[in-house]
Parts: sequence; C-alpha cells; structure tokens
Amino acid sequence: MARHFTLDQATALLPQLTPLLEEIVALQPRLVQAEQGLVARNWQARTNGQVHHDDPSGAEHAARAQVLAELNARIARLLELGVELKDPSSGLIDFPSLREGRVVYLCWRLGEPAIEYWHDIDTGFAGRQRL
Repeated sequence: MARHFTLDQATALLPQLTPLLEEIVALQPRLVQAEQGLVARNWQARTNGQVHHDDPSGAEHAARAQVLAELNARIARLLELGVELKDPSSGLIDFPSLREGRVVYLCWRLGEPAIEYWHDIDTGFAGRQRL
C-alpha cells in the first residue's frame, strides 16, 4: 500500500530531501555530457566508415554508467521515503496525500520556501493549486 503524507509529514522531510534533490539536479548536466560524448563517438564511427576497437568509448560508457548509478541511488532513496520524483532537472517532487477522500499529490519544487501546492494525480504540475 502506498504511503499517504500529511502536509506536516511532507514538510518534515524537506530538510532530508533538499540535499538529495540538489545532487540529482547537479548530476543532470553530467549525464547529458556523457550521453553527448557517446552520440558524438557513434556518429563519428558511422560517418568515417571505420570502427576502432581501441576507441576510448569504453571509458565513455563507464562514465555514463557511473552517473546513472549515482542518480539511481538517489532516486531509490526518494522512493524508499515514499516520494515521487517528477522532474530531475528542477527537483520537482510529489508526495501522495489524501484530500477530501481521494488521493492527490502535495507538490514541491527545489527552491520553493514551503509545500504550498497540491494537484490531482492526473493533472500534473500544470494543475497545481494553492493549499
């Protein structure tokens, strides 16, 4: 059964979640850079008609795998806490909650002063409403 947060419970987690989300946001550019390196290497190999087995692409794959492992560890920690990551680039998260007898999300984004919004589970960020 999914955990449902009260506003107080979700707010109490923010000091623990903030550093995790800061790390996730900081890892995004590293992931993009690693993936762009792989794309460039693959494009070069295709356009010059040669594939060299001594290419450092193994290192590029390893770098991407390392960043993904770091991201996945932090995302797993969020999930263990019952929090859903919605946008890793901005640190947007949702807390499942009950409102008027139905499941909704309390919505918070890294940098916001407090949890001040909620939305239905099917409306997403665009459907945010003030608490």
